[in-house]
Amino acid sequence: MSKYEMLLFVSGDNNNNKFYEVKLDDNGMITKRWGRLGLEGQSSQERGDERSFDSIVRAKKSKGYVKADVV
Repeated sequence: MSKYEMLLFVSGDNNNNKFYEVKLDDNGMITKRWGRLGLEGQSSQERGDERSFDSIVRAKKSKGYVKADVV
């Protein structure tokens, strides 16, 4: 099962304007991409499962990231 989540962290007070994208492919590969909105950002990949994916998303949300509605 593949999963996808785009998270945003925007704060005018601290000049934060960041994104965090995480994707779980059917082959068990988690791809993460992060950086400043409007830029390419950095990325990494790791092996994982649905539980790992959910843990990554939960950790980012606990830091203030919110889910973006992607059309």
